[in-house]
Amino acid sequence: EIATLRRNPNVAMIEDDGLVYALPETLLLEGQPTPAAETVPIGISQVKAPPAWGCSRGKGIKVAVLDTGIDWTHPDLAANVKGAVSFVPGQTAMDGHGHGTHCAGTIGAPLNGIGVVGVAPEAWLYAVKVLSNSGSGNWSWLISGLSWCVQNGINIASMSLGGGGAPAALEQMCNAAFGRGVLLVAAAGNAGPGMNTVGQPGKYKNVIAVSAIDNANVIAN
Repeated sequence: EIATLRRNPNVAMIEDDGLVYALPETLLLEGQPTPAAETVPIGISQVKAPPAWGCSRGKGIKVAVLDTGIDWTHPDLAANVKGAVSFVPGQTAMDGHGHGTHCAGTIGAPLNGIGVVGVAPEAWLYAVKVLSNSGSGNWSWLISGLSWCVQNGINIASMSLGGGGAPAALEQMCNAAFGRGVLLVAAAGNAGPGMNTVGQPGKYKNVIAVSAIDNANVIAN
């Protein structure tokens, strides 16, 4: 097998795979609305999204949520989910965990009179399942998901996930995606605040790392 791989021009290197994890959001339970009426969550207000809606609501912007999938049957997401793909063996892109669906709602829940509103309520959402229904996955699944984003003209790749010890191929894939015009956004991780606490892929040069803040705009513990 080694000799065959060495002769294969499509193989650049061989590295150990590893685990990547969904990162829980600090303000998950704070200021959450009831589902009976549409509400702007506190986080959406904090990033000042509503004042921008007069200029753009993200219509036609293709946002891939690389996560545990998306529940595309959710009444507050169905209108904006435009596609789904899974790189988790034996599992469809349907979210069996909840993390990816929550992230998708933060990004692009529509203005439809129910539930919540996302940052970009007219963005096109794509479920790219790279984490299993248990909330963890392999780095190789994430690499495959990023490759899919490049091949399918995704504008923004959202990765609320991370870990340590990622193979060099992940950074190479991030660089390649960035070079093809994909804006990469990832969680900074839950190890901070402090120096050298940002996990992968958020720590890479061509990835925007996002930290959690509290309702006073102070970096969370």
